[in-house]
Amino acid sequence: MPLIKVLIIALISLPLAPGLVQADEIEIPESITAQESAGLLYSDLQGALPKSLWRGQPRSEITYLLKRLPATSPNTGIQRLKKRLLLSVTDTTLIDNDIPIENGDDILTLRLKKLVEMGLFDDAFKLYTEKVQDPKDNAELGRIGLLLVLNEKGLATACLENKVFSDRYANQSLEKPFWAQINKICNHLLYAEDDATVEFEDSHILQAIYNDNSFLIPATAVQQLNNFSLLEQLVLMKEDRIDFVSLVNNPQAIQELSPQLTGLFLKDKKFPDSISSEIEETAKNHAIIDSFDLSEEDAALETRIDTLPQEDVEKILFKKLALAHIIEQKFIDRLYELRTESIDNIVYIQSLIDINAAVTDYLPAPDDYESALEGFTPKTTNMLNKLKISLDKSVKLSNNRHQVYEKRLSLTSTGDYGIHVYDWDQWLVTVEKNRFIGLTLLVVLSKPNNSGETQDKALEVLDSLHTVGLIEQTQLIARNILGDLLSYNKEN
Repeated sequence: MPLIKVLIIALISLPLAPGLVQADEIEIPESITAQESAGLLYSDLQGALPKSLWRGQPRSEITYLLKRLPATSPNTGIQRLKKRLLLSVTDTTLIDNDIPIENGDDILTLRLKKLVEMGLFDDAFKLYTEKVQDPKDNAELGRIGLLLVLNEKGLATACLENKVFSDRYANQSLEKPFWAQINKICNHLLYAEDDATVEFEDSHILQAIYNDNSFLIPATAVQQLNNFSLLEQLVLMKEDRIDFVSLVNNPQAIQELSPQLTGLFLKDKKFPDSISSEIEETAKNHAIIDSFDLSEEDAALETRIDTLPQEDVEKILFKKLALAHIIEQKFIDRLYELRTESIDNIVYIQSLIDINAAVTDYLPAPDDYESALEGFTPKTTNMLNKLKISLDKSVKLSNNRHQVYEKRLSLTSTGDYGIHVYDWDQWLVTVEKNRFIGLTLLVVLSKPNNSGETQDKALEVLDSLHTVGLIEQTQLIARNILGDLLSYNKEN
């Protein structure tokens, strides 16, 4: 064979480098894009992100990043942002379909799975039941839907639903144990004698539940519980096989629960009332409980703001910032009146003005601010300065959008598609410059936090939001960050 022909064949056989895949646009059926576009947040007033969130962005990268979106965040503001991202109505017909949709990799199924990981079961159940009439041949959508029904309605209702799915998805049993497991559970529940045994070769937890009447697992075995499948977690709860007494004796273990388990425990009617405040606090940290109102006690305190002592003023201030509230003039007036008692108030007022979180005509003198800042920790001072600089930047949107976006999709040696991530920082810069709002959010939320400082990560998210023009979202998160910084400084 001529040498030139050998070389040509060899070159053709090599996997393409990242960015070199030039696949034609793949047509996605309208029935799928309509379902993918569905959400629960429709307008800015509800906190919805732009409907054009995914415009011109490659499906390969959206899919890759949605799967890897962390279930936790540095603060509740960023967790709320993720929630809005997952629940917003968008137009997925605008996506650059550079890859076909594999079973379970459609945008809706990925969003539902991520909502579950984040403990947002109510939102996920509502989204599924309102927007999915029938998962059809999407076995993964059927699986997550069935689990949501099991959690909301119980085993008996889930098993009735499974009658529809069991034959349809029977061929999935070899790939994933779920359908085989749920079929055995339902057969045992609906048809078996009380003393009948059932074998679960691929789940020692299900095996113990249905074959050992004395089996209980302590709720303090957090690491084990976190690692169980959602089906195993749900069946443990529905069959009363979790010992919550251990958690009463060790309530600090609640802080170690994953968002998913926190969401499950929060709704469990058997969860002990004596530690309900602890699980609710953890749920608030994960934005599972997402109230934007002060408690009745704190609201009552705020009505007396004109006479409140410094300690109570700070308490309400920090809570209002955590809830992303605007701070009214009467609040600023009280901080100013108490400045001789606490010079920190000058920093509070200036910082509120810097992030556009206060309604006031008052502006502290620069010398007074610098003097007051000396009482803050170096770390807090540095972070306050970074926060101000980030919000002072003009929005970087440009009319000169990059004409060519180098995708990270590549062909592997086996002929499959893969994503090559060689530099997260460069990826973020590129999606920002191309005004890819959805990918900008997914990249900055998913990229590793090299500094290890939670506030550094929060500020990076803030900067990216501002860069792509999501000003309202920027301001909401800025208030959360400021509240965290001021609270940290007070405690240290």
